[in-house]
Amino acid sequence: ANTGVPISGASVISAVDGTARFTDLSIDSDISSVRLVFTSPALRPSIPSAAFPVVTGPAASIYIVQPPIGVYLSQPFVIQPAAELRDTAGNLVTSDSTSTLAASLEYKTGSTYIDRTDLLEGSKTAQAVYGTATFMNLQIAATAPAGLYRLKISRAGTQAARSGDFTFTSAGQTLPEVVGWSAASVGCEVDGAILPGCDAFLNLDPGAAVVGFNFAHQPRLVLIVAGSTFVFQHPPGVYFTANLTTFDNETVPGGLGGSVMVEAFLGRVNFTDLSMLVSGHGFRIRFDSPGFPTSFSPPFRAVPGT
Repeated sequence: ANTGVPISGASVISAVDGTARFTDLSIDSDISSVRLVFTSPALRPSIPSAAFPVVTGPAASIYIVQPPIGVYLSQPFVIQPAAELRDTAGNLVTSDSTSTLAASLEYKTGSTYIDRTDLLEGSKTAQAVYGTATFMNLQIAATAPAGLYRLKISRAGTQAARSGDFTFTSAGQTLPEVVGWSAASVGCEVDGAILPGCDAFLNLDPGAAVVGFNFAHQPRLVLIVAGSTFVFQHPPGVYFTANLTTFDNETVPGGLGGSVMVEAFLGRVNFTDLSMLVSGHGFRIRFDSPGFPTSFSPPFRAVPGT
C-alpha cells in the first residue's frame, strides 16, 4: 500500500488464500484528501482506494510552546505561558476548543521538586482555542522564597508537561513603584558578557563616527540587578532615550539621527540606526529612562562626511 505521504505500519504483506489484510497502517499527518494505492507484481494496473480525509486524533499529550519569561516579585510574567494539545503523532489538535488546561507551580529543593501551587497567583486555568491554551496574569506570590521553579501544565486524561527551570530572585527583582526600580541598574553587554556599569558598552574609536552615517558600533544596553550580573526582568513599556551631549552633559539639540527612543525587550535595549548629525569632539551619548540610573557612552568625536 502506498499513499505518496508518510505512512506507518506494515505496508508490504503477503496474500493468504487470495486475500491481503493490512492490520496496522496509519498516517501521521492531517491531510484534506488522500488515497491508498495497492500494487503487486501480479496486479496490473495498481488499485487505488476511494479518497478520504485524514484528521488529527484526540489530544494525547501537552506541549509547552511558550515558557514563562520575565519572572519577578508580585508582578505578572512578562510573557505568559502557552501550551498546545497534540495527538499521538504530534499534530496540533485544532479541533479542540473545549479542553481546560491547569497550571501549577513546582519548587526545586535539592534534586527533587515539591508542589508550591500556593505560591502561584493569577488565572491558573486556560481554555484551549483551536488546540492552544494561553494563560493570563500568572505571577509568583510575594511570599515565595528565592530559588528554582518550574510550571506544570496538565489536563484530565493527558500526561502533564513541565517547563524548564526558571530562577526567582525575590529581593533583586522587586518593583515597589513605577519610579522605584532602584533594584535595577543599567549595565552593558560586550561580546555577550554582561558587565556592571556603562563606561565601556559603546566601543567607538576616535574617528569612528562620521556625520550622516550610522555608527559602526550601535549601543546595546542590558538592565541588570544591582550588584550582580542577573538580567533584570522588567514589565512591558520600558523605553530608553538617547541624547547627544557635550562632555559636561549639556544636551546638543538635534545632534543624533535615527531612532533615539527604543523599548527594552527581555532586559536588553538595542539601538540600531543612530547616527551623528553634527561634527566635533568631546561628545557623549546619554541614555535615560524613568527610574533607572542615567548612563553615558565614552567620549568620542565625529568627523564630517565626504
